[in-house]
Amino acid sequence: MKKNIYFFLLFFLFKQANLFAQDTLSPMVKKKVFLELGISANSYKGSLTANYGNYTSSSFHCGIKFNKKTRMNGKFNLSIGSISSQNTSNLNFVDAKGNVFYPISYFKTSITNLSYELNLVLLKKKKIAANVFGGIGVSKFNVKDFDGNDLANNLSSRAKGEDFNSISFFFPLGLNAEYIWKENFRSGFSVNVMNPLTDFFDNTSQYSPYKTVKDNVLMLKFYVSAPLAFK
Repeated sequence: MKKNIYFFLLFFLFKQANLFAQDTLSPMVKKKVFLELGISANSYKGSLTANYGNYTSSSFHCGIKFNKKTRMNGKFNLSIGSISSQNTSNLNFVDAKGNVFYPISYFKTSITNLSYELNLVLLKKKKIAANVFGGIGVSKFNVKDFDGNDLANNLSSRAKGEDFNSISFFFPLGLNAEYIWKENFRSGFSVNVMNPLTDFFDNTSQYSPYKTVKDNVLMLKFYVSAPLAFK
């Protein structure tokens, strides 16, 4: 079901591209390629935390955006950063044999993301612009405990039978707004939900008081961009 929702959203964005392919923006927009650099505050929800709210982790972002005379533009994005969380409750779980387990209460995960996004222009004025975007990407992650120990091969830190691949697809969705300076230099702010297919950013899926909450990451990003190609 989760995959179907994401693919439907991507199909909708591609459909909008066909509908608006012949549309043009303001005459002041010329065909350009932009270099985009940014930094984000990251918040996680999942097995240890039911809701977003802790923005102590961050990522660095670098992207190449193609700003053509259409309402749909593409962007390649690379980000390197981390997420972390801690549950101060005395969590414990009992298996069918009555054995009590005390799973990890803290984790820090390094994440490297590579993605391609499609930006649909919602608003374009002389000095401001707003876009909604969606895409697909690949994430490489590494989960560690409080002492910096790698948890991927520590099977005792997860329920029996739980194993995971440290590479996962994800489907970013978000919204951004930006201010346009002289010579088309820009600064902006975006809100991005990562939507990974993995449920192991926090090392576990079953050992959780929030089993209905799947792992996800919310990124609040500030960025600047500059044109690389002119008329």
